[in-house]
Amino acid sequence: MRTALETLDLERLYVVYPGDRAYPLHDRIDVLPIRALGELLPKK
Repeated sequence: MRTALETLDLERLYVVYPGDRAYPLHDRIDVLPIRALGELLPKK
């Protein structure tokens, strides 16, 4: 994942999973429950 951040020049990376809690995995990598995914998407 850190390689993807650097190679793709990403600001942030998210790991989405079916669990209940969000937590940081690395300084620019966060783990999010799938239900929190809507919070990242732009509002229409």
